[in-house]
Amino acid sequence: MTSIGLAMFGIRMANITRDASYVDTVERALYNTVLAGIALDGKSFFYVNPLEVWPDNCMERTSKEHVKPVRQKWFGVACCPPNIARTLASMGQYIYSAGGRELYVNLFISNQAEIDLGGGDGGSFHRDEISI
Repeated sequence: MTSIGLAMFGIRMANITRDASYVDTVERALYNTVLAGIALDGKSFFYVNPLEVWPDNCMERTSKEHVKPVRQKWFGVACCPPNIARTLASMGQYIYSAGGRELYVNLFISNQAEIDLGGGDGGSFHRDEISI
């Protein structure tokens, strides 16, 4: 799923540059395509962006026969279900970024976190608890 790659690239660029516009792209990719790609019960998937599907073009024996207007249970080469599961399991790395004594809240998702922020002398840490 291209959107997962886009989110991974965006969060890395945001961490390097501290430019929030990358996080806007991450948010759009995660919320609008990654989450939309999986059914609520987690048992069926869109393998292409459903907003790009034109059902009349999804005919057998065409280059778009893999494009379906409804979520599918599985495909012969299924990379999307495990990629979606891995991405959802790693959401913690997308929500916050920290650098030195700075904390960046990238995504507003209900959660609780304990984050170490560098503080004090001799490498001691100040632990803040955050709830959103």
